[in-house]
Amino acid sequence: MDDAANYVHATTVAHRARVRKQRQSDDAVLDNVVKLNKCPAKLNDKVQQLVEKNDVNEHGAVRVLTQQGEHEEATASSARPIDDDCFVALHMHCVSADDAQNVLFTTVKEQGGCGVPLPCVTGETCDARIFRGIRVAMKRGWIEDAKPVRLYLRDDYAYGQKAFPLERPPELRRGDGVYVDVVATVYEGEARTVDNNAHVVKRVLEEGDGWETPRAPFVIWLTVGATVGAQTFATASEEPKQFTVGDGTLPPALEKAVCAMRVGERANVVVTDMTQLAEGIDSLRPPPSELAAPATAPRPPAPTCAVTYNVKLWRMVQVRDMTGDGSVTKRREVDGVGHFPGDCPLEDSVVRVRYKAVAGDGCTILEQRGGVDGDAADTPFEIRTGMGECCEAIDMSVRLMLPGETSVVTSTAKYAYDSLAEDVRPAGWQGLRDAGRVTFTVQMVDFEKNVNWHNAPLPVLRADALRIKAQGNTLYTSGDVSRAREKYARALRLLSNLRHVPPKDAEDIARSVMVPLQLNIAACAMKQGEWHLMKKHCESVLDIDETNYKARLRRAAASMHIGDHASARKLLQELLDSLDADGVTDSKILDSRAKEVRAELAKLDARVARHKAKERGMAGRMFNSS
Repeated sequence: MDDAANYVHATTVAHRARVRKQRQSDDAVLDNVVKLNKCPAKLNDKVQQLVEKNDVNEHGAVRVLTQQGEHEEATASSARPIDDDCFVALHMHCVSADDAQNVLFTTVKEQGGCGVPLPCVTGETCDARIFRGIRVAMKRGWIEDAKPVRLYLRDDYAYGQKAFPLERPPELRRGDGVYVDVVATVYEGEARTVDNNAHVVKRVLEEGDGWETPRAPFVIWLTVGATVGAQTFATASEEPKQFTVGDGTLPPALEKAVCAMRVGERANVVVTDMTQLAEGIDSLRPPPSELAAPATAPRPPAPTCAVTYNVKLWRMVQVRDMTGDGSVTKRREVDGVGHFPGDCPLEDSVVRVRYKAVAGDGCTILEQRGGVDGDAADTPFEIRTGMGECCEAIDMSVRLMLPGETSVVTSTAKYAYDSLAEDVRPAGWQGLRDAGRVTFTVQMVDFEKNVNWHNAPLPVLRADALRIKAQGNTLYTSGDVSRAREKYARALRLLSNLRHVPPKDAEDIARSVMVPLQLNIAACAMKQGEWHLMKKHCESVLDIDETNYKARLRRAAASMHIGDHASARKLLQELLDSLDADGVTDSKILDSRAKEVRAELAKLDARVARHKAKERGMAGRMFNSS
């Protein structure tokens, strides 16, 4: 049984235990589920379906009251549930289901409430402020727009609900049900909560275009109006205003909602937690008197104030932190052609660009390639990404550009020309590297699309893997071990993901292409001192070809460096006794191999001797100190 089913099962068991007067043992099980936060967020949809299925079978848990006050189960065929993902404002008046009918909770101003309705998004279960029974009633169509209704809720569908337990009023005994008078206002348009506690709700008024939404540090253009109650405290301007996501200008609640919008979208954003409006520019924050009001009231948490923003996202400019620490940022200035990121050169490929690099002083041009000022007669500069042919800032940025796009990339010296060999750096770089961030204006002209590994013929895929391997060999020979290893790993990954390959072809590719790639990765790992990785790839080779000499030798060397001296000696001795196991008969090759293995054995003996000498020294110091 998975986590979602466990959660629903635990909830059901708890109710049955109450009926059987055995609450204590089963409540302990359910409390454990609650402590573990019920279920992972990714299972919420499945949990919701299982909970709703369980609710349908719980007859009598939620009932509509007739005018005569008798309990009656609503079975009217005309009842129509409110659609999912609708924004509903609920006014509720809750009293105990006994003769005293003590008021437990109310939003109705005439009954002593704050007059602010509870916001609710239908179809969402993870909101502790809405009784489970209210959601069941909406699902069954018993609550309709602007139509008052009185409900009876059993305890486990009100204050005793297990998924989101609420503070129980002292005047309500455990196990007692409640009466709830409900008036709902249903608003059109898709709605969703954009924070974890359902205090910020976004309702779509006009759909936007595309799929991408803003995030830090995107630059966006908004028109925003805002009201609190009947008071307007921010009027939308005629022209959109520019903001930067993440710079603290927008109030946190509004920023969360904007980051869930698409370009062209207009939405109402309802905020009921004033603490999420305590920061940001004054013109978008409610009056101080509202901010001073408490965010919630107990039993259940209810808003004491509601701020409504009417916001439209007119435009956004991609600004990406390419390194995650601000060292390289990319800002899109001119949109390209195609769909992001599907039409970008994400993988290593040949790209043609025009770019200009300006030093941190703002006036010195360090380099200009391909006529970045737009002269179409200038031949674009061709770069093979992943080969170290340009500075890292450009290499990583062009991968997220569309053909025709122009972007401004700013970079620290580390990712600018410090990432290149000294003989290919621009003249004067050393004197300007400390002048500040380098600014690159980059225009992507086009790029060569890579082989489609989903539908290309097997010979084409094999040739492409060998091409990538050859690039890795070039990098390894030049001393760029890290990039070489990335090339080998990419080719190996592509080959490993092949499906529906005939067994004969699969064996041929494994022996002729994948084995050399794994050996090359092992060689890179040896250069980088990653002995466990080296041993892993050698063992993978031996799974395919158990007599492979290079894999056997390198596995033994890795074992020695890991510290498994006994295993290393055994492997080397076995290798020395079977040098011709792979069918090699040339005496010169066999003599060369024997020399290599004996050299490794000599290294092992020296390593063991050093290790023993170190142990003796440590033991001597220990006894001398005592």
